[in-house]
Amino acid sequence: MRRLSLRELASATPDALSAVFRSRVQARKAALDTARDQVPNQLQRACDRLLRGYSRANDAATDAAALAEIEDGISAAVETLRTSE
Repeated sequence: MRRLSLRELASATPDALSAVFRSRVQARKAALDTARDQVPNQLQRACDRLLRGYSRANDAATDAAALAEIEDGISAAVETLRTSE
């Protein structure tokens, strides 16, 4: 995924930016799905929480809600790692 230039960001419509964001969310979820089989057993629960956050983000009505779902998934994964030690 390449980064958007400042010029591209400034000239993009909100719908175009939303489409890029949603595309990146889907790509990251696909990458996590692929990597899940390679994650050690002790990290599976944390990986599942990340995936759940990205799945909920795909279903979210707005980009802000999608971002909140991703952040919640990350927080849940970190908490799972903290409590598993």
